[in-house]
Order: sequence, then C-alpha cells, then structure tokens
Amino acid sequence: MTQVADLLIRAPRAVTGDPAEQERPLAIGIFGGTVQAVEPLATTTLRGRDTLDLHADEVLLPGLVDSHVHI
Repeated sequence: MTQVADLLIRAPRAVTGDPAEQERPLAIGIFGGTVQAVEPLATTTLRGRDTLDLHADEVLLPGLVDSHVHI
C-alpha cells in the first residue's frame, strides 16, 4: 500500500544515529509536520504531495543544529 506523505525527502546519504550504519540512502515521509515513515530509498513505497530530492553531495542529518547563528 502506497502512503502519500505531506513531504517526501529522498536522501541518497542520510545519517540516522545508528552506530552500525554511518550513512545510507533513505526515503523519509513527513505527515502533519512529523516524521512518521523511514524506508530504504531503493525499495520505498512512499509518495509525497511535495518532494525534496537531495543531491549526492548533501547529507541529511536529522537534529543537527547550525551553530553559526546570530542572536
């Protein structure tokens, strides 16, 4: 069954925090502003109303905060 996310992020390089896997290709489904589905990119059944395709030189790092801010 295909799920249709509000936003689908297709990331050839994603870091999840799993120490056994440093990077892997993932599809991330965001529903109502919350990540609710994570699948391997090659076999994903996710679809998105909006889609963000990351380039191979970009890495998805959930939770990373840019420390270069001006307050």
